[in-house]
Amino acid sequence: MTHKHGEPKFSLGNVFITSNGSDLVRSGRLQLQEYLDRHMAGDWGDCSEIEKKFNDEALSAGSGRLFSVYHVDAKITLWVITETDPRSTMILLPYEY
Repeated sequence: MTHKHGEPKFSLGNVFITSNGSDLVRSGRLQLQEYLDRHMAGDWGDCSEIEKKFNDEALSAGSGRLFSVYHVDAKITLWVITETDPRSTMILLPYEY
């Protein structure tokens, strides 16, 4: 199923994924593009209200860190972190931080 999450508000830059995250993608347990689309559209997922506020401020300023949390299922939580200088995005599981 394809979900429309809105137009991207920023670019991801260089994208990196941990080996555990990559294993989930390869096994079909994680449909990564949906979460990247949500992240780029400013849907920060399940992060705290204060993190959402920091994200919105960083997005408005065009600099800083953008942090999203997505509960993929009961066992998998995904973090997506975009740094603006240099522009890069890391996809990881919380225990890998």
